[in-house]
Amino acid sequence: MQFFKLNLEIYPLKYIKKAIEDYSSLVKIKCSLEENTVILNFDCDEEDFQIIKNEFCNYLIGLVGKYI
Repeated sequence: MQFFKLNLEIYPLKYIKKAIEDYSSLVKIKCSLEENTVILNFDCDEEDFQIIKNEFCNYLIGLVGKYI
C-alpha cells in the first residue's frame, strides 16, 4: 500500500473526500487524519501509484479551484 499526505490548510477535507469518492472505481483509498494533514493510502503497486496519485492531485486541484 502506497501513501502520501495532503495539507488541510490547502485542500479542504470535503474536496478530498469528494475526490476519494470519485476515484473509488479506480483504486481503493483509505483516509486518516493527523493534525492538519490527511494521509491517503492507495491500494496499488508503485507504478500505478505514481500515475494515479498525480491524476488524483490534478483532479483535487480542479475541484478546489472550481469552488473557490
